[in-house]
Amino acid sequence: MGILRHGNGGGGARRSRTLPQLVRFAFLALFSSGCISHAIAQDYPTRSVTLVVPIGAGGPLDTTARLLAVKLAASMGKPFVVENRLGGSTIVGTLQVAKADADGHTLLVAPNGTLTSNVTIFKKLPYDPLKDFVPIALVARVPFVLVTGPALPVKQLSQLIAEAKKRPGELTFASTGIGTAPHLAGEMLQSMAGIKMTHVPYRGLSPVLADLLGGQIHMAFVDLANAMPLLASGKLQAIGVSSKRRLEYLPDVPTLSESGLAGFDAVAWNMVLAPANTPTAVTEKLHSAIAVTMAQSDFQERMRALGLVADPSPSIPELRNFIASEIAQWGSAVRLAGIEGSE
Repeated sequence: MGILRHGNGGGGARRSRTLPQLVRFAFLALFSSGCISHAIAQDYPTRSVTLVVPIGAGGPLDTTARLLAVKLAASMGKPFVVENRLGGSTIVGTLQVAKADADGHTLLVAPNGTLTSNVTIFKKLPYDPLKDFVPIALVARVPFVLVTGPALPVKQLSQLIAEAKKRPGELTFASTGIGTAPHLAGEMLQSMAGIKMTHVPYRGLSPVLADLLGGQIHMAFVDLANAMPLLASGKLQAIGVSSKRRLEYLPDVPTLSESGLAGFDAVAWNMVLAPANTPTAVTEKLHSAIAVTMAQSDFQERMRALGLVADPSPSIPELRNFIASEIAQWGSAVRLAGIEGSE
C-alpha cells in the first residue's frame, strides 16, 4: 500500500510539476507558429509569380489576368507573369497549378466552367476543384443578356415563352459551344419556362452574332461587352439579363428572374486560386492585395469595358462554399443538357 501511495503521490507530483511546462510548451509552439506564419507573409513573394490562364490569349479572362499581373507586381514588389497554358478544356493548365509547389508562386486564373461544369461533363476529371485548390479571390462576374434577332420580333420574356409554346422545338438558341455557360443558360431557360427549343452550337461568338443579325437563329445569351453596341443600335432586342439583380450598364432591362422565372441565375465568373496547402498567411496576403486592386477606379473601368462586374470578393471560407454551390447549380444544367459524362 505504501509503495502504491508513494507511486501515485510521486506521479501526481510529477504531473503537477510538468503541467505548467506543457502549457508553456504549447504556448511557445503556438507563438512560434504564429511568428513563422507572419514571417512567411512578410517575405512573400520571394520571386516571380506565375498566373496560369488555361485558355488562349486575348479574351476577357486573359485581359483580366494581365491587368492583375501589372497591379500585383506594383503592389507586391515582384514580377507577376501570365502564362497561357491551353489544352483539354482548360484541364492542362489547371493540372499544372494543382501539381505546383504550394508556396503561392504559381496561381491559377480560371473561368467558372473549369471548377464547376467540368465536374459533371467529364467522366473522370483529373483534379478536384475543392480539394486540390484554395480559392483566393473572385475577380469578376460575367452576366449575360438574353437577346433576340430579327427572326423573333418579341420584346418581353412572356412573349418569347408564348411563341416557343406555340412552336415547340422550332425556335433556336445559339451558344459558343456545347457545355459553355451560354449553352447551359439556355438549358436552364427551357427547363424553368417549360418550353422546348433547339440548341445550335457555334465555334466562337462572331458567327453567333452574324447569324442572329442575319435571322438564321432566334436568340442567344450574349456577354455584355458584345451585346451592348448591338442593343444601342437597335439591331438586337434585350429580353432580360441572366443575373439576379439588374445591371448598372443596362438599368432598364429586367432580370429574367423578375420577368417570370423566379430564381433564374446564370452568371459566369473568373477566380484566382492557389494549390491546396498553400500557407494561410500567403493566401490571405494575396486576397487582400487583390481586394485593393479591384477597388481601384482604373481597374473598375477596365472591367466595365470588358462587360464584367468586379464586385468585392467574398472571403476565402465563403469562396469554398460558393464553389460547392456553383458545382451543384451548373451540374444540374449539364444534366438538363444531356451531356453528363460526355467527355
